[in-house]
Amino acid sequence: QLAKCIATKSVQPRNCRFAYEPPAGVRVDTETIRWRLLDDPVPSWQPPGMYNTAKVSGVMPYQTEFSATVTFKGVRQQVRETVLVIMYPTFDLTGGKAVLTQW
Repeated sequence: QLAKCIATKSVQPRNCRFAYEPPAGVRVDTETIRWRLLDDPVPSWQPPGMYNTAKVSGVMPYQTEFSATVTFKGVRQQVRETVLVIMYPTFDLTGGKAVLTQW
């Protein structure tokens, strides 16, 4: 799911936990939008103690970077902004493989 979000060329990727809010009067060239993970949260994520062995959940903070070409008052320029994201994923472990059930 996270990989799909990062690949989206939108200021507000659908079903994702992050967005870029352009200032008033700024037009974003959507073809130039790039999202990038500044640090992949998955390999180092440590869920809290497991009270239910069928499900694992917890807080997963990470940062993304938004970059795009924008136009403001007729001037084109490059914008780059860091966006902090906090997810609360839940994984179902009953089938022998972790399945993301809540994003």
